Amino acid sequence: MNSMNILLILGLFVVMYFFMIRPQQQQQKKRAAMLAGIQKGSEVILRSGLHGKIDSLDAEKKTMTIDADGVYMTFEQSAILTVVALDKHVEAKPDKHEVKREEKTVEPTVAPEATKEEATTEQPSAEKEN
Repeated sequence: MNSMNILLILGLFVVMYFFMIRPQQQQQKKRAAMLAGIQKGSEVILRSGLHGKIDSLDAEKKTMTIDADGVYMTFEQSAILTVVALDKHVEAKPDKHEVKREEKTVEPTVAPEATKEEATTEQPSAEKEN
């Protein structure tokens, strides 16, 4: 019984490794490669949503200066969310987790005209009988 419990715990650690730890390590390697490949002139999107072009890099301080339509701001390199592809004519390959959304055109619906029932409401006449 003791050996079964030990095997069960070891099996649980192996499953945790393949479903949690290994994918995280792969994402970290991919991000490190992306950050290592940035250079002056690269277009980036920051975690705050700011889009801009890298004007200068400081490898010692791990900072960069971003040019966002003539406004120059300094950020840490860890603020980079993604690097935009330089060739905008080539479509980026979608992630396997990204859901494709089809554009649907919606025709405006016009409510059918309500049948006009002539309400015969008699209004009291202005004339009074004498």
